[in-house]
Amino acid sequence: MLCLVAFNFGTGALTAGLMFFPGLNAVALGFAVGGVAFIGSVGNDLFDSGGDWSQVNWGKAVTIGVLVGATAGFGRYAAKMLNGLKILLKSLL
Repeated sequence: MLCLVAFNFGTGALTAGLMFFPGLNAVALGFAVGGVAFIGSVGNDLFDSGGDWSQVNWGKAVTIGVLVGATAGFGRYAAKMLNGLKILLKSLL
């Protein structure tokens, strides 16, 4: 159980680190965070099944990876656009 907690903490910390890394654009961030989410889902399934790869729900892992990656990428894009809008409005006022 402690390994599962450590694994989940590690994937969460990696995701948080990627979210705040300024060198990644929206697409790269989406792929990176989506990949971490995919690995986290597969890892949790492996922990739950005692390491049995046949018990991994690959469809769930892909779905989670795509949804989390798309959300992260869109969030980075939206934040960049809002910051640009804020700078534009500040220059006009």
